[in-house]
Amino acid sequence: MGTRVAMKLTSLLKLPICVVAMGLVLAGCGNDTGSADMKKVFLSTLPDFSGKNKKAPPSVQTNVGTVLKSTPKPLALVELGEHKSAAFVVEIERNGPYRTFATAQRQSIVMRQGVVTATRGLGNDLMSSSVSGSLNLITQRRAGAAQRVMRYLDGENITRELVFDCKVSVGGSEGYSAGEIHAQTRIVTEACTSPVRSFTNRYLVSNAGMVLSSTQWLSPIGGSAQISILRN
Repeated sequence: MGTRVAMKLTSLLKLPICVVAMGLVLAGCGNDTGSADMKKVFLSTLPDFSGKNKKAPPSVQTNVGTVLKSTPKPLALVELGEHKSAAFVVEIERNGPYRTFATAQRQSIVMRQGVVTATRGLGNDLMSSSVSGSLNLITQRRAGAAQRVMRYLDGENITRELVFDCKVSVGGSEGYSAGEIHAQTRIVTEACTSPVRSFTNRYLVSNAGMVLSSTQWLSPIGGSAQISILRN
């Protein structure tokens, strides 16, 4: 099973990145005074989900190893299903257990232990959520029932809530190997329903309670995202 995860990731890792800028980042890795500039330069080379990053020549290809060498920061790969686009995202902020990962254009995803709690810049953004019940079951790899609340802005900038009743189930083990992470995980599935919509999220959860790979529903318009942690 772990081999299939690695093979699927390989098809997503050839994303355009400016090699010249990467060289600047690598040159600054050993210089503490340049660490802030290093993150800024690295972010400027990342493709965004729109695929319109003018700084990334389409003929230049790289792989995850090159990206990992270019920054010491936590890193993930995100594929948006509805947009059929993928991008590396780097951690830019940490607020307690909440971690914000972003692209060059500051399109961002906020996660807690790998479970998405908010997004910005993706369209039909998840403004905030209440997922503590599901989060506890998922990260503890326990079956059970929970409710999650997901909040969005409507056309009049009024916050609307979608309330879902969710059932969490635990499956078998699966190996995960991507970037610098190699671990045995447990498959956890979260099936959620409401009067207007239903979805199913799938997680690979480590022994430490961290979601390393997942497919998570983000919004009615954007649909689901596949998220793979490359460095934690």
